Parts: sequence; structure tokens; C-alpha cells
Amino acid sequence: MKDQRVKMMNEILSGVKVLKLLPITFLPMIIIFMVQAIVSLNRLDRYMNSEEIDPDSVTHDPTAKDPISIENGSFAWEPETIVLKNINLSVREGELLAVVGTVGSGKSSLLASMLGELDKSSGKVNTRGTIAYVPQQAWIQNVTLRDNILFGRPFEPAKYDKVIDACALKPDLEILPGRDQTEIGEKGINLSGGQKQRVSLARATYNNSEVYLFDDPLSAVDSHDGEISEYGTYQELLDKKGAFSEFLMHHIATADDEELDDPELLKELEGVVGPIDKLRKKAHKVSDGAVSDGEGTITELSSQFQRKFSTASKESLNSLRRQSKELEQKAVLIEKEKAETAGVKFTVYFDYFRAAGWTMTFFTFLFYLLFQGLSVGSNLWLTAWSNQPVENGTVSTSTRDMYLGVYGALGAMQAFFSFTGTLVMALGTLKSSALFHSDMLNRILRSPMSFFDTTPVGRIVNRFAKDVDVADNTLPLMIRLWLNSFYQVLATLVVISYSTPIFITVVIPIGLLYYIVQRMFVASTRQLKRMESVSRSPIYSHFGETITGASTIRAYGQNERFIMDSETKVDHNQVAYFPSVVANRWLQVRLESVGNLVILFAAFFAVMGRETLDPGTVGLSVSYALQITIALNMLVRWTSEVETNIVAIERLQEYREAIQEAPWDVPSRTPPKEWPTEGVVEFDHYQTRYREGLDLVLRNVTCRIESGEKIGIVGRTGAGKSSLTLGLFRIVEAAGGSIVIDGVNISKIGLHDVRGRLTIIPQDPVLFSGTLRVNLDPFGRYSDQNIWQALELAHLKAFVKGLSAGLEYEISEGGDNLSVGQRQLVCLARALLRKTKILILDEATAAVDLETDDLIQATIRKEFADSTVITIAHRLNTIMDSTRVMVLDQVIRLGDSATPEGSLPYMVHLIYYPLIVGQLLINCWADMRPEYEQNPTVLKDRPCLEKTRKKGNSNKNEKQITSILPALFGAFGGMFYFGAALKIIPDVMAFVSPQILNSLIDFINTGGDVWKGYFLAAVMPYLPPMLQKKNQQQEK
Repeated sequence: MKDQRVKMMNEILSGVKVLKLLPITFLPMIIIFMVQAIVSLNRLDRYMNSEEIDPDSVTHDPTAKDPISIENGSFAWEPETIVLKNINLSVREGELLAVVGTVGSGKSSLLASMLGELDKSSGKVNTRGTIAYVPQQAWIQNVTLRDNILFGRPFEPAKYDKVIDACALKPDLEILPGRDQTEIGEKGINLSGGQKQRVSLARATYNNSEVYLFDDPLSAVDSHDGEISEYGTYQELLDKKGAFSEFLMHHIATADDEELDDPELLKELEGVVGPIDKLRKKAHKVSDGAVSDGEGTITELSSQFQRKFSTASKESLNSLRRQSKELEQKAVLIEKEKAETAGVKFTVYFDYFRAAGWTMTFFTFLFYLLFQGLSVGSNLWLTAWSNQPVENGTVSTSTRDMYLGVYGALGAMQAFFSFTGTLVMALGTLKSSALFHSDMLNRILRSPMSFFDTTPVGRIVNRFAKDVDVADNTLPLMIRLWLNSFYQVLATLVVISYSTPIFITVVIPIGLLYYIVQRMFVASTRQLKRMESVSRSPIYSHFGETITGASTIRAYGQNERFIMDSETKVDHNQVAYFPSVVANRWLQVRLESVGNLVILFAAFFAVMGRETLDPGTVGLSVSYALQITIALNMLVRWTSEVETNIVAIERLQEYREAIQEAPWDVPSRTPPKEWPTEGVVEFDHYQTRYREGLDLVLRNVTCRIESGEKIGIVGRTGAGKSSLTLGLFRIVEAAGGSIVIDGVNISKIGLHDVRGRLTIIPQDPVLFSGTLRVNLDPFGRYSDQNIWQALELAHLKAFVKGLSAGLEYEISEGGDNLSVGQRQLVCLARALLRKTKILILDEATAAVDLETDDLIQATIRKEFADSTVITIAHRLNTIMDSTRVMVLDQVIRLGDSATPEGSLPYMVHLIYYPLIVGQLLINCWADMRPEYEQNPTVLKDRPCLEKTRKKGNSNKNEKQITSILPALFGAFGGMFYFGAALKIIPDVMAFVSPQILNSLIDFINTGGDVWKGYFLAAVMPYLPPMLQKKNQQQEK
């Protein structure tokens, strides 16, 4: 009878063991992962198969007669929309060609066609020699000013100094905190518009190219700087071959009959092509405001119009300089991203669970506890069932049905609590993640501009992308697995201690070993996770910066350098990421070594007590002993994963506590609804700085602007003109003094009350993705009639009517599908709709031609006749109708920043290094890298993505891959197959383990040689590593 019970117990345990190995419970997760993988692969397919710029659209024949030639060229930004048609153009050596025309006539598109940025529908384009390109909106890198100018070229001091002088950058170097070693923020945030343009011009000049393409580079610089650049830089460029320049009429104008309105008829350019002196003479026929001396300009205006001037005193340069070490520290603008070094604070966990809700947190822990308790109860019930007496080889039907019913009910309750606990946790963690994201977004949107000056966009994107993804997906999964493992370990210890009480004597020392290993592992992986998160931000920043300046990068032939820079940043990120993978292998070895002791003692104690233990108890004890090593290993691992991934919450919490602007609303000091009614603006000893610790950019500005007055503000680029407007909108707060509008000190009221009552047309026009209507009237306050009237006054009505979608025309991100001039006109139309009592124009018409500028000025004079208008301009004709002119001639300082010194400790002591596939990849790259650095095209001959990505044919039509999977297997198929073969071994061993367990139980109950029992007990510790690998495969 005893043998039958033993046999029955063996069969039951074997069946339960095999059923537990079936990965049915992971089927939903597998389906989710498969769906995610399919979506990712489809997106990769669309990207890899998306249309690319044809590298052969522009040929580079070194034997061509002319440096630039276009024959019957037709070009389009989009295949169905031709913007330039039947262009025939030839630029001879040494010529400076000027293209002029109205806004949107295709001047920038003509340059883009020479760079190969447009889709060539027909014709032929050829350039000879290297190209330098200055775009209309200067593209500035987040590097030092010197590196922006060198742009990958070797530093030559004499040549460099000559370029600095020719581009009028010497005065700027004197006032920058680190001179040319000053770090420039993203998009040139700490430079004025004119300074950015002159840096871009210096880059082209230093490049020493044979072909120069200039797209209205002087629109943002004042007349004095423009003359310096023109007589210095351009005179040198005339000696180059095939120089090509595009200006608007206020720099090099032509006679009226020679103005180009439509680039389709380039015959009109024939009278314009020629030496620069000839163009200058023709320019005076229509452009009469530009003079070579800034002081002469002021004198002329004063004598002719009897205007009053408010001139700020010039600060001594010597008082702005610092010692060499101090300058080097201030030259750094972007602060290094902070990474905590100690353990994650308890307040981070507290905030996370509080955001999820204490009720949901309590029920989550409760339901998982009930689930694990029912799991133990079902096993104990199964043990009691197996110990029931068997009569005539069978048990009674009522007994069987009773045990079976209870067992089934326990299983159903397990499923219920497991489902409910998982659901409650999902809802709670989703609520927590959403709250963190919402709070962080609100804080970021309300951060002062100084935060964005010193924080790269990539760093912000990293928090909102990767860290939020961890909070959404990874962290909830880790917490759920930790709860399961924690309760499973408790249950296992209780069962084993109940079955074999002597086992308690080894639990404490073994638990201590686990704790020591876990703390050693967490201390390393937590910091590696922080370092990996910090090092990921520069990847995003560099990627975004590269996309923005793609046309400039391609024009200068710097593609490979930027690719290598990106790979360097990725390698830098892998320095932190790869050791975390190796650390996991380190943990695995130590956990298995300690876990094997648990099984060894449990099996030995079972053999020692074979005379007193019944079969069910022995089977339950040893079965749980087999599980405890997995459970303990998983508990340590999931504890480490939770603490590692909670770093994402720590980083999100940092942005939830970001510094804020002043309150948006101050209910106790809300100005009247009609405020301002007069438009009187008073500056009383006003001074400001961009950030704490920096020098003042405006000092003791005192003036009064009367109601309805038209004020022009002029001054050298970088003198503080735009800073004055930032002060009016409280983008930068006052460091002293005050600004009073109609008797209300704007520093005392809410930001919405200030910014909602003023209107500005900025120097860099800002448009958002969406329809033209939304960009003009985002809150839907105006009728179509009002919108069309504003467009007509802004001279955009004809253009918008010509669009098939009209007001519903989709504006791309940043307004890239409009010319810069058109963007400025859209901003003008937006201002005409608002029509506030105070209007600020910050270089509002810098990108439009003189004729359109005159029409716009006439519109502003008429529509804002009763408003106070403050105009910042570099063109003197723009402020000719002003009642007064304010001259800012103060040398200011921009971009000071102090950052902590030092670097991240990337040296990691690696003890365990058995990662086969990773090592193979490293060896492969180590062999290939020297060859790749010498010849980047070497990858085309390797079995990687580049080889299978495209296959050209004689018609230059490239057939791209239809799926990313063939390329991946083509590149790394061997490693994939080898890894798959290795994973078969744990699967085989996992199904063998129940038979070994049965043999041990059989020996205990039937008797036999003692050596056989101890042999089986010694074999048992080798099974959990196999089972654990199987378990990890399923959970992954």
C-alpha cells in the first residue's frame, strides 16, 4: 500500500512539475511582445524604404568649364509640386551673382537645387570644387565658438584671426566670457541673431572653398557690421572660383527692371551678373539708407528729422574681463547632467506609491499575498490528498470528489486574486506614471528661459522618452515580479521549515549571504543605470542637432564626421550599459552558488529523516527546495531591478521640482480688463541678467515712451535690443529697477496678464505643426472674415488663396514648408488679429524684400496708429517713420555659466566576463574598427545591413529592402543560431528534473543504499540553474 502511495505521489509531483514548466501563462505576454515587435519592424521598414535624396542629382565634374551650371533644370520640394521650372544658369569663375526677388519667389530654392536638397525632376546640375554654404537662418552647433567656425578643419592661427576680423567678430570675442572658447548653446541660444549670422559667415570663409552659396546672410546684422563683412570677407571671396551669393535688395540691389520676381526667367539676371562694384552702383538706385559708418547714420537722422536719442553709456571692456581660469569656467554654458551617487532615497518610493494611491497599493499587496497563500494551500491540500489511505487500489468517490472540488476551488481563487492584483497594480502604476508625466510637463512648460539655455533638448527628450517609458512599462513589471518572488520565498521557507524543522538552522546564514551579494550588485548596477541614463541624453541632442543642420552638413561634406561623432556618443553610452549586462552574469554565478546550498541541505535533511517523514511531506519539502533557489535568485534580481529602474522615477522627480517662473496669475493684483488703455511704457533704472551669477546685459535703462509713440531701437548686434523686449514680456526678470505700463508695475502682476496684453513679432518667426488657421488663431476667437483681412494686410492673401487647402493648409514643424519671409508675414498677420495697445517688432521684416517691407510698414502705421510701437531694426529705412530712436551701444555679456568640474568615473572593475555573444561582437568590432576608421566604406563589403540595404541598377533606381529581418539575419545570423542552440539545453534539463526528483522520493520511501540517496541529493543543486534559465526565458 505504501508503494502505491509513493507511486501515486511520484506521478502527481511529476505531472505538476511538467505542467509548471509549460509556458502557457506567458502566452499573453508573448502575444504583446510579438505585436510590439511587428509594429517596430513595420516602422523600421517604412523608414528604411522612405524616399531619400538622390546623391547623383548634382554632379561634380572637376573638368567642367564653369563652377556652377544648370541646364533645363526643374526642381520640386515635393514630387507633385514644381517650384523651379526650366532653369538655365551658368556662373563663371570669379563672378559674384546676386539673385533678388519678392518673398516666396524661389530664391532659397534655387540655392537648394545647387546643393542637391531639392528633388530634380529634369535637367542637369553640376558644381566644381568644394562648397561653402551660409543658410538664411544660421545653424549653430552646441560646441565652442571656435569649433563652430573651424567645422572640422585644422586650426590655422593666422588664417583664423583674419577671418575673425573680416567677419566683424573681434568685438564679440572681447565680451564673450571665454572668448572663442565660449560654449555656444543649442541653436546659438546665447548669441544674438546677428552674431549667429556672422559666425555662420566666418565658417564659410574659413572653409576656403571654391564655390560659395550665401542665402541672405546679412539680414540680421546692422549696417555697420554689414559693411565690414562686405568689404572684408566678400572682397576676398571674389578671388575664389565660382562665388555665388544671394542677397535681398537692401544689401545689393538692382534697378527695378532687373529685379527677379520669378526664377523661371533667369534671362533677367544677365544684367546683374558682374563685379561687385557694378552691383553696388546699381544698388544706390533703389537703396539709399545704408551708409558705412554707424555714427554717421545717427548724425544724419538727427539733423534731418530732429529726433531725440536715448543712448546707454558704453561699459569698459576691461571691467568685464576676468582671470584666465575664471574665464574658462564661465565659457561653459551647458551644465553636465547630474547623477546621484548614493542609494535611491526612500522618499522616491514614497512619492511613487503615493501617486498610485494608497488604497490601490494596499490592495495590490493584499491580493498578491492571498494569491501566494492559496498557492501554498493548494499544494498542502494536494499533499493531504496523496496521504489518504487506498483501499483495493482505489479511493472512495466521495473522497475523490471532495478533494478534487476543493483543489479546483483553490485554483480558481488563485486565478481570481492573481488577475485582480495585476489589474489593480496596472491601474495604480498607470495613474502614478501619468501623474509624474503631467507634473513634469507642467513644470517644464513653466520653467524660466534660463533652464532651456543651459539644458539641451536631448536631455529633456530623454526624460520624457526613456524615463517615462521605464515608468510606464518596465518598473510596474519589475514590482509585480518582485511581489511574486517575495511572497514565494516566504511561502517556501515556511513549508520547508514545517516539513524539516532542522532546516531553520541554515536559513539565517544563507539569507545573510544572499543579502551581501544583493547589496554588492545593487550598488554597482544602480550607478551604472544612472550613468547610462545620463550618457544617453547627448545622443538625442546630437541627433536632433544633426537633423536640423542636415543641409549645411551635407553642403560642407561633413557627413562622415557627424556619423562618427554619433557613434562615439553611442560607444560612450555603451561604456555604462554593457558592464550592467556583465554584472548580471556576475550575480547569476553567485546566486546559483548560494542557492545550491539550500537544495543541498534540504535534500540531505530529507535523507537523514527518511524514517520519520511521510511521502507527501518529503515530496513537498524537496519540491519547494528546488523552487527556493529560483525564488531567492529571482527575489535578489527583482529587488535589484526595482532599485535600478526606480532611478527613472528619481530623474522624473527632479524635473517635477524644477525652478518655476513667476505665477501666471496674481488674483489680488489683476489689472483692469482694458489694461493697457494708453500704452505708456516707463523704464526706471531697469537692469537685467539672463541667469543668476551672470553679468548684467542691460544697465540702468531709463526712458519714457508716450502713448501712441513709435520708437525705433538700433544698435550693434549683441547690444541688448532683444533683451529689452524679453524684459517687457518678463521672459527675463528684472535685476533692478522696474518697467511700468500705464501705471502698473509689470513685476507685480501675473505673467498671463503681462504677456496676454502685449504683442510681439519675433526675430525668429515661430510656427507650430498644424493648419494655417490654428497658427493664426489658436483659440478660435476670430471669424474667417477677420482672418482673411489680416492676411490681406500682411500681403499673404494671394499666396493663401493659391493654396488648395486655403486656411486649412498644413504647416510643417517649425514652418519648414514656408520661406522665412512668409513665416514672418504669418506672424505679422497673427499680430494684426490681436491688435493690442503695445506692439513690439523685433527684426520683423528682416527676411522680406524692401518693397514688401515698405508695404508692411505702411500697414503698421495705419493699423496701429493709436498703438505704441517699439521697432528693433537693422535697416534704417524701417525706422525712418519713428518719432524717436533709442540707440543701445552698451557692450554686454552673454552665456556665462558655471558647471561642476570633473568627469564621470567610467572605469568599472569587471570580475566575471563570460558573455559569449557580446564577446564575439566586441572581437569582431575590434578587428574591423582600424580598417573602418581608415576607410568608412569597408562595411559595404561586410555581411551587415549596408550590404543588403540597397541594390542599384543601371537606371539609378534603387530597390530597398522589404524587411529588416533578412538584413539582421544576414548580418548576425550565425550568432542568433548559436544562441538558439544554447537555449535548447536548459529546456531539455528542465524536463529531466522531475524524474530525478521522483528517484529521490522513491529512495526515501522504499529504502536502498545510503550512497544512492546522497548521490541524488548531491545532483539536485545542479538542476535549479537549468530551471532558472528556463524560467528567465519564459519571463523575458
